[in-house]
Amino acid sequence: MVFILSPWASLDLREFIENKRKLESWNSALENKTVAELLVGWMACLASGLAMLHATNIKYRGLNPINVLLRITGSNILPIICDYRLSKHFDAMSRAVIQSGTMFYKSPEELRGSAVGRADDVFALGTIFVELGLIIDGVPKQRLNRIVGEDGYAKCWPRAHSTKS
Repeated sequence: MVFILSPWASLDLREFIENKRKLESWNSALENKTVAELLVGWMACLASGLAMLHATNIKYRGLNPINVLLRITGSNILPIICDYRLSKHFDAMSRAVIQSGTMFYKSPEELRGSAVGRADDVFALGTIFVELGLIIDGVPKQRLNRIVGEDGYAKCWPRAHSTKS
């Protein structure tokens, strides 16, 4: 296990999603890349990292942008998945009912209290991809929050709890 006690990354993905202007200070890291190219590269890195975890039978449980550090390395900015406190070793067919993570990134199955497997991690990653896609399209994160709050999980959440009783 590795403990990092000094600043290692400039910020986390949540900070970037909430204020993409933070990227402007990283002009040297952009070096001939558009924001879209950079973010699609991040998506590939995150998908590859999650696939590697799953290939070694580790379910992340609770993936969200706070747990993705952004580290400047020369002329690139790399996303690095961190904080494995909720991670769990599993066999290929295992499914858990334990709830963990941030509500916005939970799959509908987890919100209903159903058993979840690796697909729950993939759902969380897809939600992060939606947020990054909005940045590529120039849509503010607050708009997604409004959409989800008015039409999305806000309506699912009460039903999710009522199915448990």
